[in-house]
Amino acid sequence: MLAAKNHGRRDLLRPFGRALADHLAPRLDPEAGWEVTWIPCSATGRRARGFDQGRILARVVAVHLGLKSRPLLRRVDTVAQTGRSREQRLAGPRFRAGRPVKGYVVLLDDVTTTGATLRSGAAALERAGARLVVRAAIASVP
Repeated sequence: MLAAKNHGRRDLLRPFGRALADHLAPRLDPEAGWEVTWIPCSATGRRARGFDQGRILARVVAVHLGLKSRPLLRRVDTVAQTGRSREQRLAGPRFRAGRPVKGYVVLLDDVTTTGATLRSGAAALERAGARLVVRAAIASVP
């Protein structure tokens, strides 16, 4: 994942996304009306790498599962988690939903460390009306 994220290896995101979709498929009722969204990367990260890896992953996962992907979250603060201390990471970035959310949402992140980013994103989606948010990440850093 780091090669994709930090060394421009976008080609790696497709197999990661397919593997994640395969993992999620048996856990999602296709009749429930799921949609896929992602944790948007910071503006600094997007400018530095030229793409939002979460958006690419969400598209691949959605296509593989036969679902729609939509950008549902916006960052309230623009501070990236990369390079922050554990205590700073636990505070997590803040998000808001850009529109009302209905139904069931799969929320994707590329790498999770403390889980704070996924918790914060899920909370924003729930405040916007999501009935259930399933959180998933490609990699985890202990």
